[in-house]
Amino acid sequence: MTKPAPKSFARSVLPALTWLTALLIIGWFVGKTQWLADWQPERFGQYLTGNVLYDSAIFVGLFAVLSAIGLPRQIPAFIGGYYFGVLSGLLLSTLAVTLGASLTLLTVR
Repeated sequence: MTKPAPKSFARSVLPALTWLTALLIIGWFVGKTQWLADWQPERFGQYLTGNVLYDSAIFVGLFAVLSAIGLPRQIPAFIGGYYFGVLSGLLLSTLAVTLGASLTLLTVR
């Protein structure tokens, strides 16, 4: 049985350096532009009605879908704490992210 040829150090590090460079360029671009300046937690409030159950359902449904497609879990946690209070926001954002992860798992299966 023959051994596979070992990868050179440069060939094994090149993909990681390429990804790092791409992420740094994207981060620089986002930091220099006003691309995220319009994204504010107050904008979520325009969809809230004052009915706690309805607002909670909107929050959980929206952020379950968004977290299933890759939204970081810190964003619903921050917005949930901002609008619903610390404890309620914690529970609702945890529920939303858990449902999002479940959607992703069911999609993969």
